[in-house]
Amino acid sequence: MSQFFRHNLRHPSIQTLFDFWDIERKGQTMPRQKALNSAALMPWSENLTIIKVQERRNFTYGFYGIGLKQAFGVDMTGADVATLPPEQAAVLRSEYRSVVNNSKPTWRIHTAWFGEQMQTWERIVLPLANDRGGVGLLLIGAYKLD
Repeated sequence: MSQFFRHNLRHPSIQTLFDFWDIERKGQTMPRQKALNSAALMPWSENLTIIKVQERRNFTYGFYGIGLKQAFGVDMTGADVATLPPEQAAVLRSEYRSVVNNSKPTWRIHTAWFGEQMQTWERIVLPLANDRGGVGLLLIGAYKLD
C-alpha cells in the first residue's frame, strides 16, 4: 500500500507526513496515538488538524493549525464537524467515517471557492489507534497547491 499510495501524493509536506506516519506504524495497520508527540509533529503543525473520534462517529477538532486558521479565517479547535455548513460537514463526516471504518488513510485533491478565490488543496487523513486498537484520532495535513 505504501508505495502505491505515496506515488499519488503531490505536495512535499503531504509526502513527508505520510512517510512519518508509515514509519511510526512499525508494520502495524496504524500508529498508536500515544506514540506520537507534539514535538514530532512540529514540521507539519501549521497545516495540521487533529480530529478526535467521538462515540457514534462524531468528530471534534482537537487541534487546528495556525496556517489553516489564517487561510480560512476561523479557528475550529474544540468545534464539532457538525458545526460546518451542511454540505461541507457531510463530505468530511463521510471521509472521516471511511478512515475510521477501514483503519486506512485517505487522500484527495479538491478545488473550490474559498472566499473570493478558487483554490486547490491537497489533504491526507491518517488514522491513529487508541488503546483498544480502534481509530481514536485522525491526523490531517492540508496544503494549498500552487
